[in-house]
Amino acid sequence: MELQNPTLEKTDSGFRISWDASSAEGKSMPSDETFIVLYQPEQGKYIWVEQKFRRSEGLAEVDLSNVDKDFPWHVYFAFSQFNIWRKSYILSNSEYLGMIEL
Repeated sequence: MELQNPTLEKTDSGFRISWDASSAEGKSMPSDETFIVLYQPEQGKYIWVEQKFRRSEGLAEVDLSNVDKDFPWHVYFAFSQFNIWRKSYILSNSEYLGMIEL
């Protein structure tokens, strides 16, 4: 369920993450959803990106135009998958994608 070939890019209003959407390794499903967290250790702040993107899309574009731009943000990414039998979510291991300066 891990992220394959990720890239992190700054955009005018936030950032973009792309990945290999054709990956079907292990228990990966096209319907897996993104779980993105940004962390700013200098200020002890974090942002959980509530907008979800599907694995099959291969792209997440996040608008951060209203976010503190004084310090860089560390970006972490994982996929979540709903287990219909257990009625709960399974998360992949998170992956550190790097820092973004807005």
